[in-house]
Amino acid sequence: MMKKKLLLTGIFVMFSLAVRSQVGINTGNPQGIFSVDGLKNNPATGVPSAAQAKDDLIMSPNGNVGIGTISPGTALDVNGAITNRETALAVAGNAVDIPANVSLVRLTGAATANVAISAFAAPNPGQRLIVYNATTGGFGATLDGVTIPNGKALEFVFSNSFWRSTDGGSAGTSSVNIYNADGTLTGNRTVTQGANTLAFTGTQTNAFSVDGNTLSVDAANDRLGVGTTTPSNKLHVEGSQLLNAAVTTAQTKNALEINVGQDGFSYGNRAENFGINMKSSSSASTGPISRINFGDVSTTTATGNRYLSFSVGQTPNELMYLTDANSGRVGIGTVSPTNKLVVTGINAQPSALGTANTNATLRIDGNTSHALDFGTYTNSPFGSYISSQNKTAATGLPLVLNPVGGNVGIATASPGTALDVNGAITNRETVLAVSGNSVTVPANVSQVQITGAATANVAISAPAAPNPGQRLIVYNNTTGGFGTTLDGITVPNGKALEFVFSNSFWRSTDGGSAGTSPTNIYTADGTLAGNRTVTQGANTLAFTGTQTNAFSVDGSTLSVDAANDRVGLGTTTPDTKLTISTPDNSFGLNHTNGTVNLKTYIGGGTGYIGTTTPNNLNLTTDNIARVTVTSGGKVGMNMSSPGTTLDVNGAITNRETALAVAGNAVTVPANVSQVQITGAATANVAIFAPAAPNPGQRLIVYNNTTGGFGATLDGVTVPNGKALEFVFSNSYWRSTDGGTAGAVPQNIGDVKPSFSNADHNGWVKLDGRPVGNLTATQRAAANSLGFASYIPNATNSYLVQDNARLGSVNSSNNRKISRNQLPDFQLSGSTSSTAPSIRYDIIYNNGKPSDNVESRTFLAGKIGTGWRQQDNRNTNVLAQDAHNHTFTTNSVNGGVAQQSINIQPQSLSVNMFVYLGK
Repeated sequence: MMKKKLLLTGIFVMFSLAVRSQVGINTGNPQGIFSVDGLKNNPATGVPSAAQAKDDLIMSPNGNVGIGTISPGTALDVNGAITNRETALAVAGNAVDIPANVSLVRLTGAATANVAISAFAAPNPGQRLIVYNATTGGFGATLDGVTIPNGKALEFVFSNSFWRSTDGGSAGTSSVNIYNADGTLTGNRTVTQGANTLAFTGTQTNAFSVDGNTLSVDAANDRLGVGTTTPSNKLHVEGSQLLNAAVTTAQTKNALEINVGQDGFSYGNRAENFGINMKSSSSASTGPISRINFGDVSTTTATGNRYLSFSVGQTPNELMYLTDANSGRVGIGTVSPTNKLVVTGINAQPSALGTANTNATLRIDGNTSHALDFGTYTNSPFGSYISSQNKTAATGLPLVLNPVGGNVGIATASPGTALDVNGAITNRETVLAVSGNSVTVPANVSQVQITGAATANVAISAPAAPNPGQRLIVYNNTTGGFGTTLDGITVPNGKALEFVFSNSFWRSTDGGSAGTSPTNIYTADGTLAGNRTVTQGANTLAFTGTQTNAFSVDGSTLSVDAANDRVGLGTTTPDTKLTISTPDNSFGLNHTNGTVNLKTYIGGGTGYIGTTTPNNLNLTTDNIARVTVTSGGKVGMNMSSPGTTLDVNGAITNRETALAVAGNAVTVPANVSQVQITGAATANVAIFAPAAPNPGQRLIVYNNTTGGFGATLDGVTVPNGKALEFVFSNSYWRSTDGGTAGAVPQNIGDVKPSFSNADHNGWVKLDGRPVGNLTATQRAAANSLGFASYIPNATNSYLVQDNARLGSVNSSNNRKISRNQLPDFQLSGSTSSTAPSIRYDIIYNNGKPSDNVESRTFLAGKIGTGWRQQDNRNTNVLAQDAHNHTFTTNSVNGGVAQQSINIQPQSLSVNMFVYLGK
């Protein structure tokens, strides 16, 4: 029947081949002439997916063979890895023979010279051969003239009767030893160092060079030259230089890092004047040009404030000075600024109009002819000044305060009017002599004294004021006793009268009653009956004083501290050149061009400075924007258009805090972002860190303790010698590598099963190796666990807590049962029987009795005979006497030698590892 089935199957197969010309194994849907579905996962119809085809083997109609693909594009197309099994060959006498039909060999053994390789001729050109030179001694191995360096592998292809390397080497090529011969590169070369170092040692002035003087190393004097072979300093560059930190738009680095940490001092030595010196080495003029100084202001080993200064000229005059003292200060012309910005100049009188240069200490220069000068007088009455300066003409320019609104106070912190002066105001007087009983008041004066002899009433002519509200005081000091009249109002002889320009006329402020005596503000207080304007014109108005609140407007709205040369707005006790005092939740200073408002604000215990309009805020140095805050709330550093909330074009440094463990514990202080844990640990270190003020704060922990133990913060362990970043979220510090609060830490001596075959991440396989083969950290950890010579071997062993020495392997998986361990039983028995009576009939002939047939019966050794008659039953009886039976058993195990019983249960094979750190 089996032969019939095989024949039938063969007929079907032959029929299938004849009809479809395709063969499918494990599939009824072959995809080529020959198709094998290894996992039988292809669909019954249609094209298998890429995942289903991963286990397929196919021959396409064009003769290509595919493994793991149903559409091979070449003679052999494999979708997966291909392994050429390696053959190890030991060198003998610095030679080795490669056998036929291998594709990868590893040369081993000791070589005392270059190794000669003999290889078979390939049966066909195109065969590949990879040779890995793993010999000891450091020598190369040569095949057909091509040398494989020690510790390297090289692929060869057989072509034109020789093995030829696929890196471009040809048969017969000799390697060049750069230590005893020159050579020429035939193409680009790369030295992959990995963890290895590459060092050149020399003693000559031009010991190492590239392209002549492009790069030159002076080993005799420890100098480096770029563009020169005779460097005169540690780094000597001839020609222009470019320090480019921006590698790409997304990757930035420091263009230049300069260390000024002099040994024994904190950050350099102020007396040594560390910095960058720019000088001229020209024979026509030699000497320093400018210098940038930075470091520590201390001249001893004590730590002082950090500083940065800029000097120009023959000596380090430090024209600009920046320090981190008191949260940062800037000095121009001084190295000891007492406030955020201090500009120190030379006392000088204000520059004349039409002068391009200025005597002022500080100038805010416009891009045309006008500028704003700040300075200090060198002559009496001394003090300081603010001047709106015309640089190209003698025409005065206005100085405008609060051009878009807001009160101005002098000697008062709370001005109640546009100008609120808390103190005396002086309108400088102009003396005018009458002529022919008339006088003309020039423009832009606010007080005139009319003198000379009058023989009748004096007529006063005054120009119309440029704006209504201008004030004019007329003092009639003529002789002759006559009055002086302006626009119908007469000033009595010997009296003064104030006028205001309104509705095209000068009108007296006394209500029009000629003869009213004016109030002298220098001798008496007074009350304004209306708005008043002082028209100065080309005249100046100056108040001199020596008191702290020498001049004020509306109390503290504007206050001038003449004793200390200070101005207060909103305060009568300014403590800086300009002090602005406001109530809480109020704006202070506003700098605007009508579109952009740059303001200061204090509220809620916090100070603010920035724009109140939808415009960016830039912080600049050297007139270059260094920090940009966009109106959308994004901050850019060295970037004018930040793309994220904080966009830094440069490196960011989180300063590290070193913390020493005590009692295997350490506490991280608040407001730090990176800590290094140091000191000796004898067990896992517990880290205590305060809760962050806000979720999202970062903390980097570097475990640099000795002893090989981890350090655990909120359930996450930082392995010894490693660093881990944490972020504060939901009341815990959580590691950014996926660790969460409560994760089980790894401690020295932890044991785990794993399907891994090799050591990993500080876990060492329990394979019985010598402790000396471990790393220094792992040896110390093994010794602490009591493994002095070897680590345990867990092969075919189970874990048990039996009070034996930890790590010891005891007992066996095989057992022999002793006799006294068998059940206590005996085998015995007996039988008995009465004498049997046996009758018998014999039936033949289709159920009919047979005539005269003799029958025999055997019973327990007795034979009975009887005859059966046709019509009578045979009455012959075979009888047997009553009797007993006994029996004896053999050995329970058959009498053979006792064998051990394997008590090992069904199990899952894994490898066991112990954590010893790295």
